[in-house]
Amino acid sequence: DQLELVHDTFWDRRSCRGHFFDGTPWCYNCDRFQQAGDQYLDLGDGRLACSDCSSITIMDPKDFKPLIEMVHKFYRSLNLKLVENISVFLADRHEIHKLCISKGKYRRLTLK
Repeated sequence: DQLELVHDTFWDRRSCRGHFFDGTPWCYNCDRFQQAGDQYLDLGDGRLACSDCSSITIMDPKDFKPLIEMVHKFYRSLNLKLVENISVFLADRHEIHKLCISKGKYRRLTLK
């Protein structure tokens, strides 16, 4: 039996094709499979987030306030003023995937 690998060109990672079907944990944000030694955060609803994604993921709209304040501060430091509020929308990976496809920006998985 020959091992069939899938190459994720975005992350430049290769995974065994069988991981798509054998229950190997994967990050719901970036779709990377959990590798030995990787720490994943259990979000309590069946989803997992890798350490890279969980460190930057905002799960609650109120958590955006400090980020928006930083953006305003940055613009003020450049003597620029934001006339309007910044609109923020939360999106799960399915919505982001649909948007990427509609914009023609999606990564390709190739079999090796």
